[in-house]
Amino acid sequence: MSSPEPALPDSTCWSVIHRAAHGASDDRSEFARRYEGLIRAYLSARWQHPLRRPDIDDGVQEVFVECFKEGGVLARTASSHPESFRGFLKSVTRNVALRFETARARAHEGQAEHSNAFADHPARQDTPSRSFDRAWAHMLLDEAVQRQQARERTKGDRQQRRSELLRLRFAEGLPIREIARRFGEDVDWVHHEYARARRDFRAALLEVLQHHLPNADAAQEWNLLAELLGPPEP
Repeated sequence: MSSPEPALPDSTCWSVIHRAAHGASDDRSEFARRYEGLIRAYLSARWQHPLRRPDIDDGVQEVFVECFKEGGVLARTASSHPESFRGFLKSVTRNVALRFETARARAHEGQAEHSNAFADHPARQDTPSRSFDRAWAHMLLDEAVQRQQARERTKGDRQQRRSELLRLRFAEGLPIREIARRFGEDVDWVHHEYARARRDFRAALLEVLQHHLPNADAAQEWNLLAELLGPPEP
């Protein structure tokens, strides 16, 4: 009898968000672990001037303060479940960044170097947003890889070999013919297994996507992932 498939830690991301909003320390730590990279990616892209760099850590912490404080944004949002938690978190991060920039600009009023460092740059507004979305896409991708690998460990050598095939194709960029040579297998067989491996991975990625964005338009979010991560390999 085969072992059960590994499950995602919660039915949706809102399970962690609800508990974090109500003060559960373990869930607040889990929330911070999951989403710190996204917040940091946004602030790092927005604050590229050398004088801004020391503020990135403070900005990350301030986003979490906004999320966790009594009556804060998590408590308000946990009951409403916006369509896109990704969009919600990006908006919170942007508001914190604007507050930092306004405060620093006032503190250094009249000092041209500091004013330029903390001024907003409309021509580059999409860069932080894009960086946030790309970090989000890679977070989902990493979770899907972990989920697929955990599942494969319960299904024997052939399934694990498909995982290695994907790694060689995507991570190392090897052509199918070279992978077939390494495996000592027929090229047509490797093509068949590669197609199976991609289908399995797509299923794992969709499960992770639905976990993090249960209320979102799945097709729209999938298209965003495809755009951010690049089109599937032929």
